[in-house]
Amino acid sequence: MKDIRDYIKGKYSLALKIKSSCGCGNSAPVPLSGEKASSNRCCSSSAAQDSGEIPSFGCGFPVESAEIIPGSRILDLGSGAGGDLIRASRKTGPAGKVYGIDMTDSMLETARRNIESAGLDNVELLKGYIEEIPLENDRLDLIISNCVINLSPDKGKVLKEAYRVLRPGGRFIVADTVLLKPLPDKLKENLDAWSGCASGALSLKEYQELLEGAGFQDIHFDETHPLMLDAQSSQVLFSGVNQEELELLDMAIASSIIKASKPAPEPMKEGTDYILRNARIEDIPTINQLLGDSMLPLMPKDVNPDSFLLAEKDETLLGMIGYLIEGNSALLRSLAVPWEYRNRGIGHTLIKKVIGKLSENQIHDVYLLTQTARKYMETKGFMEIKREEIPHSLLRDSGLDKACPSSSICMKYIPAKNQE
Repeated sequence: MKDIRDYIKGKYSLALKIKSSCGCGNSAPVPLSGEKASSNRCCSSSAAQDSGEIPSFGCGFPVESAEIIPGSRILDLGSGAGGDLIRASRKTGPAGKVYGIDMTDSMLETARRNIESAGLDNVELLKGYIEEIPLENDRLDLIISNCVINLSPDKGKVLKEAYRVLRPGGRFIVADTVLLKPLPDKLKENLDAWSGCASGALSLKEYQELLEGAGFQDIHFDETHPLMLDAQSSQVLFSGVNQEELELLDMAIASSIIKASKPAPEPMKEGTDYILRNARIEDIPTINQLLGDSMLPLMPKDVNPDSFLLAEKDETLLGMIGYLIEGNSALLRSLAVPWEYRNRGIGHTLIKKVIGKLSENQIHDVYLLTQTARKYMETKGFMEIKREEIPHSLLRDSGLDKACPSSSICMKYIPAKNQE
């Protein structure tokens, strides 16, 4: 194990100096994403530009695949030069926290400089091994990684550690290499092939079995694309692999976005674990605190607090949702649940109650804007629409026409699609 780790440290320290990037190699002709560089944006992607063209040795875009919720606590396994840390930091915002763990001093130092240059203060770097994560149990909302787990000599332990530090309901979303066909033992023992993200890769079946063994559920392999080797990647990361072995590697490995989750805790029940009530004027400071922590627009001064529904337990705010009614239409706003109470069914109950109340008042055109919760809201019966389909008066009077950027996803409630 020590020999593999030391070899990988040296290999990636050298690669960092050369600044080769994308998919344990380079983007030409076909990177690990399986698409041409111009279409998958590898190396020249908006994601790369967002992190200042920081060298990457990854094989996908786990941050983009994760739909990060503001305020999330995130860990990047094998955080390298810090590109994914910076992207995750910007998505989770100042209320969130991002940790990066790496075993290579040169990578940690490069990441530290890049993070400082980006002006971020919610990122913490940890030196260590991904088989021994120096964080307490049930700490994180999300674990990401970019073509690193395949490098570990004990992947089962990595996945068990990931499970340990995730909170119940937490998500595991990583980009990694997988084997599409078996490799000969000689090639599996080749340290260059291992450090090149090839011979240490698992088959999809092996990966699934290890994830299940660690306790994960809802396991999916998305965006799986085979790798075609090119001359530059071969020179940098497969320098000790002969031509015959390179031919065996060609199209034998692929990149994949691997998703899984830690089982969620039991849902909290309205009336037993908390109560629902309309907000009052004296609740405004607490409401704005939660909105600020969730990176949502604060409550406008001229809004009637009675249009906000709160979930409360022993005077502690567990969640909230607001709405604005105009004519026969309504706009939902400010759905927020504190970090420690997410995945407990509170958001679902708040949405259901407000939709029910609006329906009783013959209001069926219900809209919302979101940056990060599209998939979640789809499970609640909402469908993506064009921004111009939302009545302009609702956007204007709610203030969300200015508070929510044009990139926000616009959605409309469709009763037939409601998944209760």
